[in-house]
Amino acid sequence: MTALGIDPVITDTGTVLRLSGELDLATVADAEDALVRIESEGRGGITLDLRYLAFIDSTGLRFILSAHARAVEHDRPFAIIRASDAVHRVFVLTRLDERLPFEDAADPLPG
Repeated sequence: MTALGIDPVITDTGTVLRLSGELDLATVADAEDALVRIESEGRGGITLDLRYLAFIDSTGLRFILSAHARAVEHDRPFAIIRASDAVHRVFVLTRLDERLPFEDAADPLPG
């Protein structure tokens, strides 16, 4: 069984959803539930922090694409903190690194 850590962090500009472990078919529903709760609160932007993600499959990619599409649709700021090179390679191979708003982490989050 795969494990996914989900840690929402409220900031001055919105919410950072820190994901750790494996984002795949077995765990994506938990990530989706957390993101829907954040989106329904309607406070500021959303940042997905992928720095601690060890694995992502096509289901995880779909989750991120859908989250980005919803943010664009609702004119909500959206960013993705770049994952490790191994995980980010999936985005490069699928050319999603050219479509999604990736950024490098400026500072570590508390916790």
